[in-house]
Amino acid sequence: MIPEKTRNLMIQSGNIRKVLIKAEKEKLKTLYPFNYVDFYIRGVQSHSIINVLGVAYDGCHKIYLLLSKSDVKKAKSRDYKIHHITELNALYHGSCGLQFIYSWDIRIQFISQDVMSRDVQIKVKDYKAEQLSLIKEMELLDVELKLKRDYTEHNWMATP
Repeated sequence: MIPEKTRNLMIQSGNIRKVLIKAEKEKLKTLYPFNYVDFYIRGVQSHSIINVLGVAYDGCHKIYLLLSKSDVKKAKSRDYKIHHITELNALYHGSCGLQFIYSWDIRIQFISQDVMSRDVQIKVKDYKAEQLSLIKEMELLDVELKLKRDYTEHNWMATP
């Protein structure tokens, strides 16, 4: 028979593991970017930005990157259509010749109107799907470890 003190320690280690897994999931969400955008003009990198929440588009040529929740709220209130960041390249190259890409607050000009669209290359990498996959994998591992612990506990109790 496993001593009571050892058994309690084994049960507690399951709780510690849950806390560690929860901390790892939070770290994934906060430390690593959800997306990454690089802007190139004539093959030379001009800007990079991470964690864009969305793209506001007026349907013609005005394209704004939404960098905060308040930006998203303001864009929606002004009837801009909000697009996923992965649509940015298609939006830009499908716009009229006056297109530009600014931050919503107009502090950052990613691509100004005087640049020819044929000279612009936009590369977007979306990490959110990869992060969600990692989180799901961690959750499955946690369930597997819990089942093993419960099975072991049950066998300890069943032994004379």
